[in-house]
Amino acid sequence: MTGLCCRHLIPVLALSALTLSAGSDPNASKLVEMDLMALSEIPIVSAARHQQNRGDSPRAVSVITAKEIRRRNFRNIPEAVAGLTGVFLQQTNYAGGSPIIRGMVGNRLLLMLNGIRLNNATFRLGPNQYLNFIDIHQVERIEIVRGTGSVLYGSDAFGGVINIITKAAPDPRLGQEFGGRLQVRYGSADQSGSGHVEFSGSSHGLGFLGGVTREGFGDLRVGRGGMEPYSAYSQWSGDVELQYALGPERTLSAGLMRLRQSGVERSDLLKSGSDLAYEWNPEGRDLAYVQYAQSKVNRYIDALQITTAYQRPIEYLTRIVASDPNTRRYHEDEVMSGNLMVQFTSSLRSSQLLTYGLEVNSDQVTSRRTDVQLATGVARAARGNYPDGSGFRTISLFVQDEVDFSKRLHGVFGARQDWFRIAAELADTVVGKVKVDSAPGALTGSAYWLYDLTPKLSAVFGIAQGFRAPNLDDSTIVGGSGGRYEIPNPSLTPERSTNFEYGLRVKAKRGKASVVYFDDHYRGLMDRAPALLNGLPFVDSNGNKVKDPKEMDVYQRQNIGRASVRGVEAEGMMTPSPGWTWTSTATWTHGSDDSLSAPLSRIPPLQGESRITWQPGRNFWVEGVGLAATDQHRISPGDRADVRIGPSGTAGFAVFHIRAGISRTVLAGASIAWENLTNRRYRLHGSGIDRPGMGVVVGYTRAF
Repeated sequence: MTGLCCRHLIPVLALSALTLSAGSDPNASKLVEMDLMALSEIPIVSAARHQQNRGDSPRAVSVITAKEIRRRNFRNIPEAVAGLTGVFLQQTNYAGGSPIIRGMVGNRLLLMLNGIRLNNATFRLGPNQYLNFIDIHQVERIEIVRGTGSVLYGSDAFGGVINIITKAAPDPRLGQEFGGRLQVRYGSADQSGSGHVEFSGSSHGLGFLGGVTREGFGDLRVGRGGMEPYSAYSQWSGDVELQYALGPERTLSAGLMRLRQSGVERSDLLKSGSDLAYEWNPEGRDLAYVQYAQSKVNRYIDALQITTAYQRPIEYLTRIVASDPNTRRYHEDEVMSGNLMVQFTSSLRSSQLLTYGLEVNSDQVTSRRTDVQLATGVARAARGNYPDGSGFRTISLFVQDEVDFSKRLHGVFGARQDWFRIAAELADTVVGKVKVDSAPGALTGSAYWLYDLTPKLSAVFGIAQGFRAPNLDDSTIVGGSGGRYEIPNPSLTPERSTNFEYGLRVKAKRGKASVVYFDDHYRGLMDRAPALLNGLPFVDSNGNKVKDPKEMDVYQRQNIGRASVRGVEAEGMMTPSPGWTWTSTATWTHGSDDSLSAPLSRIPPLQGESRITWQPGRNFWVEGVGLAATDQHRISPGDRADVRIGPSGTAGFAVFHIRAGISRTVLAGASIAWENLTNRRYRLHGSGIDRPGMGVVVGYTRAF
């Protein structure tokens, strides 16, 4: 295995080690050095809940901007974040994409849009598709805080926080302006086409921004001439934002967003034959928000921000399971979520900044199912995926204190208290009527330090607690699947973690680099465990108290798991010669299920990406990209039974792309990419679908 792993990494390492020299525009090196500085000084908000330079935060943060997204023509948000330091992508189907950060996936990562939490009471424990419910054309930048963010953002921020910052309407205080943008994209591997049109302007104290996107994707052609059936789908979205200047220090903003996907099929289950039909049509999200922001409130409060939001994610699923081929099941799941956030910022003195506030979140679930007999057309109502009318509510208080102890030592300390309420009633033919009414709570704290050892070398250290409260998917799940019958557990308590982080950062005139080592320990993880129903470990359907061949064993989710995850995240950027830029990332993760003395599920392999860019002037650039991952044969017992992974794990790979772009004016630009040059057939670990084979991606942008 070791030799094979090394063989896959050699091409990327060789690409990284190339000696580069070429004649170029004398301004090119200045442009690249400006980009290097801009990258380290890019403003971020997610690490501290207020704007700061990325290099001033002790947290490990990955960022990608709209400029980089347009330049590389990414298909969607999951694929845009996949190449960032410390981020791995899992794809159950082509319309999805679930990031894995520090071994955590699904509802153990917190998704946010402009600081509004997207996670709700029905987010699943494993991989999910919800990151692709946001149009990539709306993005201004994406910030990923790697490591627990529970103190600032509450439940689900176990492995990290992904905050998507969308484009803002023009500030009306800057004068009158009007404009727009047209973006088109074509991909040959999936015969995809997309178009986006947006308009913006400001006048008479009001700024506005609006856009519409339409996209279609065919079945994916993968490497070596293969095809991925059940991968075609279509998508449309629209958004509008208004910004009204109430005065020089006060702003009122409002936004509305909608996205719908149609014809989305579950590739892995259909290919395995366990389902004859499995299609979401439609699925998506509606979101509306209003935000009031004021600076210089009074002598005690520097800034105030109040945000209210309403969201409605929907999933309409049609399914025919192979074990019941005569019945078509129609699932309709909707979550109505209300969010309120109030945040204050106060300077206690010139070297100390306090950020504090409260959050209130409320989810109400509507879940229905209708079974239709295909032979007769007779329909009957059945129990949905979740108890219809169930609710999940949270109230949270948080505080963060940032202190400059000296010019070289900076500390960030925080604490948070959360209260939860889960309320649901369900009826099942096997377990009868069950009432879930629990009110768990969680208190967490964190401390991070950033110390400048020299003007060019800094050290970071952090210790933080994390938690994830049980949601409705954890507490109320009931039904038979895979030879077992799960019953609800009203007594679940939050999962908890203690996370340690150590890092070094180096910056110089021609480059910068950082390395982070993390060591995370989890306890009380929710996992399936054998349980009793009416005093028996199996479903006694005939009442004879003897386990018959078709009677299923009883399982229940319980707080039994213990796990540890450690790893290294490294990134570097340098300008080896004028006009050239080299960037590289590498991530290694090792996860153990300490309860079973076995590997932890869905741990990514050693992976890395290296990119060399030549930009001789302002109007042209070309780059070569190499990405690689080693084999992953260290898998959990559950992974071996997963059709997306299998008993042998996932093979490693090395893939290469070439991209180029040109902009004749500041208003128009085009890019082209030749991807997967060797037409390799490969799959990201844990995925149910292969990645695209050799193909061309073309994009064009025109501002007006």
